[in-house]
Amino acid sequence: MSSRHFVVSQRESWQFSYKGEIEAPFPSKKAAITAAIAAARELGEDDVEVLVRDGEMKTETVWRPGSGAISEAESAELATEIERERDA
Repeated sequence: MSSRHFVVSQRESWQFSYKGEIEAPFPSKKAAITAAIAAARELGEDDVEVLVRDGEMKTETVWRPGSGAISEAESAELATEIERERDA
């Protein structure tokens, strides 16, 4: 069974969902993707993907384990920035 993260647009903000659980809002598409990648990495599974789905329901895979789209250090740094933005 495949585990997938979906990053979707919702009006003015971004969110991602995983197995029916929604994490939101994020200030940008990049922030939502970064958070989804961080959550996917925490699972430690080989079959997880981060996908972006646009308003026309087109889906693009933006990350898989080992794809190197964003480093763990970059992911941690961006996650910290996101938390600061949420707390502001």
